[in-house]
Amino acid sequence: MPELRYNTDAGAGRIVTMRAVGMGLVLAAGVNGWITYSEYLAQASRMNIGQFPLALFALFVVLVVGNALVQRLWPAGGLERGELLLSLSMGCVAAVVPTAGV
Repeated sequence: MPELRYNTDAGAGRIVTMRAVGMGLVLAAGVNGWITYSEYLAQASRMNIGQFPLALFALFVVLVVGNALVQRLWPAGGLERGELLLSLSMGCVAAVVPTAGV
């Protein structure tokens, strides 16, 4: 049976950081603005408002590529996987507002 190992470093595994929450808020605002613009101002189809909105996917790809560039230039400055996941989760929750009209 494989042995489970946990990382016991003091700062390891920390997901909820101010920079992750900040990126999540930026992602949430971008998703809400994009979906609202495409539906009401551009009169686009509702095809981009699905279970996983295209606006969220596009902005998350920009975030991941930007994060890779930051990590290449400044290794300690990029977001970790957990922080990216938190930002994506915040974007998913925020995408409900313009799509479901909540």
